[in-house]
This record gives sequence, C-alpha cells and structure tokens, in this order.
Amino acid sequence: MDKIVESKAKKMVTIQTESDGKTLNDFSDTWLHNDYFIYKQYWLYNYTNYQDVLTKNAKPILTEKGPYSYREKWTYLYDIPSSFTSKDEEFTYKKNITYTFDQGTSCSSCSPSDTFYLPDIIFSSVADQLFDPVGFCMQLYDVLHPIFPFFLQPLSSPDDCLGEVNGLFQAMSLICPDQHVNFPSNLIQQFSQIFSELALANGVSPFMQITANDLLYDGYRGIYPKLLNGPILDILANFSDTAQECTNLTMAINLPVVPSVSIIQKDKAPTAYTVNTGINDYLLTGTMAKFDDIDTLPMGQNGSSSWWTDYQCGNVSDTTDVLYTTQVYKSSTMMTYANISDDYECTICTNDTAFEASRLHGSNGDFFHALLKKSTVLPTFIEETCRSLNLIYQQESTVKDIDAYRFIIDPNTFKTNEPGNCGYCRQLPRAMYGREMGSYCLPDGLIDLSGCEQENAEIVISNPHFLNVDQAVKDMFPTIKSNPDSDMTTVDIEPTTGTVLAANKRMQINFIVKNYTNTPWENITSGVYPMLWQNESFLIGPNALDQLKKNVVNPQNLVKLLCYIVGVGVGSLLMVISIISTLVLFLYFGKRRDAVKFSSNGQYINTTDSWGSPGHPASTDSGSIPRAKRKD
Repeated sequence: MDKIVESKAKKMVTIQTESDGKTLNDFSDTWLHNDYFIYKQYWLYNYTNYQDVLTKNAKPILTEKGPYSYREKWTYLYDIPSSFTSKDEEFTYKKNITYTFDQGTSCSSCSPSDTFYLPDIIFSSVADQLFDPVGFCMQLYDVLHPIFPFFLQPLSSPDDCLGEVNGLFQAMSLICPDQHVNFPSNLIQQFSQIFSELALANGVSPFMQITANDLLYDGYRGIYPKLLNGPILDILANFSDTAQECTNLTMAINLPVVPSVSIIQKDKAPTAYTVNTGINDYLLTGTMAKFDDIDTLPMGQNGSSSWWTDYQCGNVSDTTDVLYTTQVYKSSTMMTYANISDDYECTICTNDTAFEASRLHGSNGDFFHALLKKSTVLPTFIEETCRSLNLIYQQESTVKDIDAYRFIIDPNTFKTNEPGNCGYCRQLPRAMYGREMGSYCLPDGLIDLSGCEQENAEIVISNPHFLNVDQAVKDMFPTIKSNPDSDMTTVDIEPTTGTVLAANKRMQINFIVKNYTNTPWENITSGVYPMLWQNESFLIGPNALDQLKKNVVNPQNLVKLLCYIVGVGVGSLLMVISIISTLVLFLYFGKRRDAVKFSSNGQYINTTDSWGSPGHPASTDSGSIPRAKRKD
C-alpha cells in the first residue's frame, strides 16, 4: 500500500497539463490559484534615547510596537502552453503581490499614523557622498579624471583620492593667478564640513521621526530633495563656476539621487521565476532553474548589479588599502575577517566556493518535492534575503488535523566562519565590533544585503531580536531579548506531497549606522541598528486543504483503516485459536481420572493415578510411585 501511495505522489506532484495540453493538472491548478491566508506583520522599534545615542555614545534603549498587519494577495501570471519550455521540463511564471492594511489583525492600538524614531536610511546615502570627505572626493574624481587624465593618477585606494584631488586644485591656484583662484590645501575636507553643518542646521540627523505608514508602505524622502536642490546645489554651482574660470571646462557634479524608500516595495515589477516541472525527476519539482531569466543570481553582467561577488580582498594587515571596486572572479580571492579580538585571520575563498553565493539552490518556498524524509535538507531561495537558505527538520507537527514535518532554517546558515558562507561577506564600511574598516564579514547571525537592496542601502538582516547573533551585537541593545519559540522561521510541510500547510517567515531588518569624523555625528557608535522585525505567515486555505485531503490524506487514512481492519481481524482469529488451544491443553493436562486398561498375563488391569499441572506431577506422601492394584 505504501508503494502505491508513493507512486501516486510522484506522479501527482508535478507541474504539467492534462492530456488536452490546455488544462492544468490538479496539483498545478491548486498551486497557481491557491487560497492561502497570507499576512505580513511588522513590529517597529522606537529609539527612546536617540539624542543620547548621537551625542553621548549611549547604548540605544528600544521599545517595540506591533503588529502592523497587511493582507497579501498573490496573483500568478503565466500562459499555457508558452510558459512550458525545454520539452515541458521547465515552467516560467511571475508572481504579483498586493498589500492591504488590515486593522483586524493588527494590534488594537496600532495606527498607520503612529510615529517612531528610527535610523534614517537616506541620511547614510547622502552622508557617504557629501559629508564624508573621501566619499565627496570620489564624486569629484569621477568628474575630473576624464578632464585631467594625465594629472590625476589611478587610485589604488579611496583614501588616495584626497591627495590627488586637493593637489589638482592647488595646481589650479598656481596656474590661474589672474582669476584670483585660491583653493585651500584641504578643500575637499572643508566642503564636507560645510555640507554637514548646513544639513544639521536644516534638521538632518542619522535618526528620523517617521510614521509607520510612510516607513512600511507609502515611502519617504525626508528633507533631502529640498536641501540638495537648494543651498548645497548653490554652493557646488559657485564652485564649478570658479573652477571653470581657470580651466574653461565645464565641471558637472552629480548630486545624490534621493529615491522614495519604503519597506514594502509595492511598485516593484514582478520577477520572472523559471522552475523545474519534475516530470522526469520528482525530486526536482519546483526547484529554481532561472531567476529573472538568468540561471544565477545577478553577478554584475551586462550592466546589472552584482549581489554577492563584487568584493576584492586586500592586504590583511593594511585594510585601508582595500579597494571598494567591483571584480569578477578570475582566480582565488582572499577573504579577511576579524574575530571580536584584535587577531585577524585570512581565509581563502576560491572561485567555486564564492560562486555558491550566486548559485540558485532549491525551490522558492511555494511548495517542495514529494516524499520528504526527516533527514531531507531543503535548499530554499528567499527573494527577501537575496540568497538560498537550508531548511532542516525540527519536529513533527499537526496543522488542520493533518500530520506534518516542521522545518527550520539551519543555524549554520548565518555563521560567517563557515567555509561555504564566504561568498556572502562584504567589506565593513566602518570599524565595528572590534573589526577594522575594510575587513570582511559581519559577526555571526548577520547578513549584509547592501548588494541587492534599493540604491544599495546598507540593510542587514537577522533573526528577530538578534536570535543566534554574536553577543557583541546584542550587547549594544540591552533591552532586546530573544525567544527561540517566537523568533525562528518555521515551515510545516505535509511530507507525502511537499505541500506547505503553514509557515512563519520571520526576520529582522537592521541598518548599518556609521559615524562621520569632523561632523556633528562623529560620536555615534558604528554598528548594526535594528529597524523592525516582521513575520510573513502562511496558512493553507479551504480549497487547497480539500484537494490535499481528497488526493492524499483520505487515501492514506483508508490504507491505515484497511490495515487496521485486516490486522485486527487476523489478530482476533489468532487470539481465538490461541484461547481454544490453551483450553484444550488445560483440559488435557488438568487434574483428571483416567482408566487405563492393559493386558498382563492375560488379565486386564485398571490403574488410578493423580496428575498435577503440566510439568508438575502430583506428589505422594511417601514420595514413592503409585503402584497398580490388581482387580479382585
């Protein structure tokens, strides 16, 4: 019976059409028209002492409020038969998601207009390009190098930029005395200081006051467009005019672009997924073949961004010489990372190992292949994490009266010193947690997503409340306490079909906050600061549940019932036979009087003996054997 169920599951859990070539089979139709209950819920942190964090280097004191709940609706976009390719071995579709705020599943006091003090994502982007002297210098270098290719040397490090560009403007002062051009030797540093003071006067800060709705859904730009297109633009225009008087060359300086930033990217175009149909191998059903029409994650090819492979390791002992440029792998790449101590180690990250970060592994979590075992490891591509994560078995569970296996994320997934994780490491933009600026890898439990986020925002994800994160990170936030029962991602799967019955996809969104020397924000401690944590929950809907029961659960229960009936019937018959046999033996060997006749010398003799139970003959007072008595 088990073999019959397994054979049926292998054939049923495939993406294909019926024999007419137009109608999806039951499994595919249920998946693409699912009625799951899907919610994304957010708990926002509030920095109650942000002023002390800025000015006194104080540890942040956080409170949290939530959930702010949004109902998700998934719509799958596909076409039959053109979505089937590669001889029906692959299926391509897009998934469009819409969000609707749901007060009923939000906390009773939660309102989209609630305000919070949180790290400002846009501040960091603007500060890196204007308030940081090296960052501003790099902006000028990109403009000036094509104009003065013989004067400006190629940079071996961003830190070399200050000497090159300041030197160029010093030369301008010498060759243009008639125009009264007199640039100071630290021109770039002075500009950055002016920009930061001007920003502070206009209310700019590494922390912002923002409503839940603007952060989560509507998006925000803050005061930056007004600031950049007003006083800062005027300063740069005057500077450009002065330089043009000397060189007769136009110097167009590009200001930072300020996008609308939100956690929910409601206007994001749906991504194309290509998955294996499983018609030739049930173990491949639903596994990723292509993401956005390529068979790897973005790797910086054809003008696209590179999610994971744009790092280049430098000298271990001199991290200031490490380049921030992009490099496609040509040979082994050196990765450096520091322990919490000052001891630095160097690990070789080979091409093959580094490439694993950009490889597509497993399904995208909509469903899994049939016939799961407790020993099965499920690689799962999660688009929000920009990578695949391994799910491992934790325990048995029950959802809607259906037996399931509960899987969780392998704890080793977020350990940066695991050899297979080296490809996920990026250079640190500041010294933090005892690690030098320019060294590789955040502490355990943190994943840097800056390569795949909006405008390369320095977003870092972790488990909620820093569960399983290095203690050095937790120590910065004494009010945050983790709980394994409520802070882990869990997926409950019906093992025969690989159907997801319920799931809680939990993660925390953090942001790298940095200090800036010679600015009003030089005292802040650089590190990973939490913004919010979220839970995207899934629960199977009634239609999908009915299909599962009809095709799998009920037949399985029938098999169990038949086995029970047959087993009980045979068992009962054996019990009856056993009882009868026991009675017969008992009567045969029990205490009885038998008349035995035998012939001796032509006479019949009648003996009377007394027997005990089998194996225990009756005793006599004398211990002698009873003798036969002759019949008179």
